[in-house]
Amino acid sequence: MFDYEMTKFVLMEGFVPTVPVWNSYRKIFKMRATPVRPITYTPDFVAKAGNWVIETKGWKSEGFKFRWKLFLRYLRVRNLEIECFMPSNKKEVDKVVNYLKEEYGEESNRSNG
Repeated sequence: MFDYEMTKFVLMEGFVPTVPVWNSYRKIFKMRATPVRPITYTPDFVAKAGNWVIETKGWKSEGFKFRWKLFLRYLRVRNLEIECFMPSNKKEVDKVVNYLKEEYGEESNRSNG
């Protein structure tokens, strides 16, 4: 079984900078101690058992490419053995689904609905 966009990975924790940061907010340029929000990644589909993720992408933005690299590093640093799939068209999606059925069984690919 899997969930759709239910699992969020925190790739980098948020923090408050310890150096002066000057920026513009509502047309006022000044120094601010604005917290930096965490960098997170939410795959499209995650196995309930946590052993695979699927990210369906046609066009990949620069922001996504950066986040994907951070996610792969996140898995490596934590020694997490999660299979990652990124199909970009229907043919590739079908191939992933067939692979998951063979590898993990039919039950692995049913939704909760």
